[in-house]
Amino acid sequence: MISVVIPAFNAKERVALLLQSLEHQSVKNFEVIVVDDGSTDGTFEAVSRMTDMYPVPLRCYYLNNTDIFGAGIARNYGAKHAKGDVLLFLDQDCVAESNVIQKH
Repeated sequence: MISVVIPAFNAKERVALLLQSLEHQSVKNFEVIVVDDGSTDGTFEAVSRMTDMYPVPLRCYYLNNTDIFGAGIARNYGAKHAKGDVLLFLDQDCVAESNVIQKH
């Protein structure tokens, strides 16, 4: 299985587009982990609302901090919670091709 790790910060709309593109993958043997690095725009809440209806396992973590940890810390946090044998890191502003999971 592949674990897709997405660090996010104040990216509600961009993460929604990325998650929509991942819904249309040609294979479904993956999970998605979004790590919100202290957003104030509702990113965590928006992703959390999607978890029950998403076609593959989707988890969202919130790093509650007063300082911005950055994408690297968020990626490491997601990797720590990943269940897959392979990690695929995507940035919040990506849109995935329909075969990105199959290629990995």
